[in-house]
Order: sequence, then structure tokens, then C-alpha cells
Amino acid sequence: MRGRNGDSLKALAKLRRLPEDDHRIQTEWKGILVDVRFQEEMLKREHPDTGPLMLEVKQWIQLFKPKYIKRTLVAIGIPFFQQFSGINAFVYYAPTFFAALGQSYEMTLILSGMVNICQLVAGIPTFLFLDQIGRRKLAIFGGLAMAAPHLIMAGVVGKFNGRWSTHQGVGWFGVALIYLYVLTYAASYGPLAWTLPVECFSTATRSKGVGIATATIWIANFIIGVAVPQMVISIGWGTYLFFGCFCIAASIFSFFLVPETSKKSLEQIAEVFGDKSIYEEAELMGRVAGELFGMAASVEELKV
Repeated sequence: MRGRNGDSLKALAKLRRLPEDDHRIQTEWKGILVDVRFQEEMLKREHPDTGPLMLEVKQWIQLFKPKYIKRTLVAIGIPFFQQFSGINAFVYYAPTFFAALGQSYEMTLILSGMVNICQLVAGIPTFLFLDQIGRRKLAIFGGLAMAAPHLIMAGVVGKFNGRWSTHQGVGWFGVALIYLYVLTYAASYGPLAWTLPVECFSTATRSKGVGIATATIWIANFIIGVAVPQMVISIGWGTYLFFGCFCIAASIFSFFLVPETSKKSLEQIAEVFGDKSIYEEAELMGRVAGELFGMAASVEELKV
């Protein structure tokens, strides 16, 4: 299956429904070939004389070596804090949380449906203006903004739990706090957990790095999904305190470890992480492009 460049061009043209000689097809196809060859050259350079199985293992281990550890911590940390901020506790068990605030069965269903609508609405501006806002600021202040509703809720539930029928206004205040948390989450850590890991890694390590970040999201998601029902029963208002503390921890983590990646090239991001080898990778990419398609083909022209 290797080395079938002509067949890959035909498949790409068929997928895009464009002629094989269309400049867009040619550019994308060349970019793919250069990237594949680049990955092969990087593996030979960093792991010479290594069998297929050990090569796979070494690629994963490499992410936790000093050269990449800070990138990996950011790529794991932000998704971890995204989940441990409590979002899926409300997505999965929203009726339970709203019922615990004294809402009727019908109202809990309506309020639960609106949770995801709030996520959609609040996420749109961030996707549009994420570059202007900046990743680092959003990570730091987003964590604090999510923590505030949780901590206030802990106090409200701790004081009024079981007395919602005589304090209906306070119950609705609790509902508003949940929505405030959801809105701040959707405007900050919702998109950040999918954006930052992709930007952290170099071309050579991105696939494995993003794989670890995605695995972190789903493992943390599973833990929250299993633990929350028992937490609500056992510690009640402490559930909100638990999530609030993790939100504060997210801000502290971001302040010390998360760099600003907005509007930066791969080389500039690498410098922020203290990695100088990105220039060697760029040189290798250019050499591979020249070998495959002639020296006139630059790396920028072949980016997909």
C-alpha cells in the first residue's frame, strides 16, 4: 500500500470532485506527500535502527521527555481541567441538579434542554474572536469566571438545601448560577481544550500529542460521569466546592504553564516552550519538498 502516489492523487481528486491537474488538488496532494516523507525522515533521525513496535512505544515516551514535557503538560492539563470544571456533570445530570434546587419535573426538563443551547450561543463569539482575545488570558480568567458560580452555589446549597419550597427565589438564583457557569465554560475552556493541544506540538509530534489530549478528555469525562451521582448524594453542596476548586487550580496552572499561542507561527510557539529544534524541522521540511518536487517548491506553498 506504500508508494502509490498516483493512486493517492486520483483518490484525492475524486474526493474533492476536481480534475487531477487543478492547482488546489496539486497543492494539497504535494503537501500530503511532503508531510508523509517528513514524518518518515524525522523518525529515522530520532529513532534509528528501531523496529516497528518499539518505534511506536518510543514515539509516545518521547512526549514525556524534557524536550516536550511542557507541551505535553499543557496539552493534558487544559483538557483535564475542562472536564473537572464540572461541565458534563450538568450535561449528564442536569435534571438532578435542577430538581435539587426545588424545580418541578417539567421545569427540570426545560431547563436541562436550555443548558446545551447556552453552550452553543456562548461558544460562537469565542470561536470568532479567539485570536483577538488570546488563549492564555482566556485560560486564566476563564477558570476564575467558572469558579465563582460554583463557590457561590456551594454556599447557597449549603444554607438552603431542603428548604426550597419556602425560598423559591433562592432556588431560581441557583439555576441562574448554573447557567452562568455554563456560559463562562462555553466561552473559555469549551473551545480551549480542543484548540491549545493542536497548537502546542510540532509537526513531528502533533498526532501523538493531540491523541493524548483527546484521551485525557474522554478518560476525565468517564470519571466525572461515574463519580458525580455519588458525590451529589454523599457531599451535596461539596460537589460545587469540588468543581470550584478545580476551576481555581485551572487558572493557577494556566498562569504558570500556558503560554500565549495566538497569532504565532510554529517556530514562535516552539521558542515559547524553549524548543529550538523546530528550525531543524523546518529545514528538513524544505529539503524534503525540494527533493520531491524541485527546489522551487517552498514549505509555505505546500502547507495544507
